[in-house]
Amino acid sequence: MGSNPASPTKSKNRTKRPILVVSERGVKDGVPYPTVENDVIVYPGAVVLGAVRLGSGCVIGANAVVLHDVAPYQIVAGNPARIIGTVGG
Repeated sequence: MGSNPASPTKSKNRTKRPILVVSERGVKDGVPYPTVENDVIVYPGAVVLGAVRLGSGCVIGANAVVLHDVAPYQIVAGNPARIIGTVGG
């Protein structure tokens, strides 16, 4: 059996990238980071860009692109992310 050059191979030098970077709000090493407070739900495919704050208990919908702060207990979705409701309301 020969090797198929078109088939994917596993590499030991593969770089692992974080799904979500959690840090202090602001800029670190020239890169803006978001602030993620308690009980935040981020669904798959969502992107949080820049030094934004995700408030406690907020929900970020699948494939949403968050460009601005999200207040506590808000539900946002879309590209760009817009408020579509509140948690418990």
